[in-house]
Amino acid sequence: MGKTPTEFEQQVIDLYLNGIKPYSMARMQKFRGYYPATFDRILQKYGYKKRVPKSLPNSFEQELISFYQLGYSVPQMIKMKQFEGATLSRIYSVLIKHGINRRSNKINSRVHNVYHGFFTKIDTEEKAYWLGFIYADGYITKRGNYVGLALAQRDKSHLEKLVRTLQTDYTIKEYKVTNGYGKGNTFCRLILCSEIMKTDLVSKGVLINKSLKLIFPSFQIVPVELIRHFIRGYFDGDGSLSHYGPNNKNHFTIKICGTYEFLSNLKSCLRDALELGGLGSICKSTNNNKNNYYLTIGGNIQVTAVLNHLYKNATIYLERKYFRYLHFLQIANKDSFN
Repeated sequence: MGKTPTEFEQQVIDLYLNGIKPYSMARMQKFRGYYPATFDRILQKYGYKKRVPKSLPNSFEQELISFYQLGYSVPQMIKMKQFEGATLSRIYSVLIKHGINRRSNKINSRVHNVYHGFFTKIDTEEKAYWLGFIYADGYITKRGNYVGLALAQRDKSHLEKLVRTLQTDYTIKEYKVTNGYGKGNTFCRLILCSEIMKTDLVSKGVLINKSLKLIFPSFQIVPVELIRHFIRGYFDGDGSLSHYGPNNKNHFTIKICGTYEFLSNLKSCLRDALELGGLGSICKSTNNNKNNYYLTIGGNIQVTAVLNHLYKNATIYLERKYFRYLHFLQIANKDSFN
């Protein structure tokens, strides 16, 4: 025989059978102090499955759900023009109706707006690009839930693109280096606080103190059709295109820095996409035992193939690198590689 529910468990089952959901039970005075998850476990224990919404959300409900999942709180949403006339209770009822979990007061008390779930699933060019850029130039903190990017002042407009993409009111701060490497230079920095974003980035391969342990993402993280955008983001952050011209010849070289494991897989992806037998070489960057290397790709034919693969028809890039690419094409076409 199966287990007999306790008196408390039977009350929960009876309420559920009468149409009361776990979330609503948790708001009852007699169940004060219990969380919805407690009632879910009791129901699952006795074979009661979660109810599936009876209908798909209409356009109003879908927009409401989308804004909530972007990180907006319900009090913020009722002040928006598109939700004019909606009450707190109506919005909460829509969320409950469609099985959307209510966020804690801690999360809802955030001061800043930001698209917290931007990196939850890498399914667009923008997401793949910014993930690659953060692999190169971004960081997450060990303490707190901070995600940061710091660039030279000349690239401030690039951080402004990210601010618009993440729909955030976090501001870019400027600071001057007073000692050590880069002394006297001015940098700009964007720091976001988001537990969701930090967790998503960690799951996508962005690690604390990642420089010497970075691994190239799998196709489960970045789909193969988006991998060139990821590589472009990484190249914009940690790559360079150099130009020299001995004997009246113009020669270009691509250089990308990273760990040996990361660069090996990046090289393989480029070689497979471009159907090239060989592609550059990976070299040790310093005379120490640390895992820091660089990939060099020379020869104008190969450089042309790689740059076209990364930048042709792209919609997001670091302006400075993109103009460098256009300048290369102009010179390369003029010389015709002779």
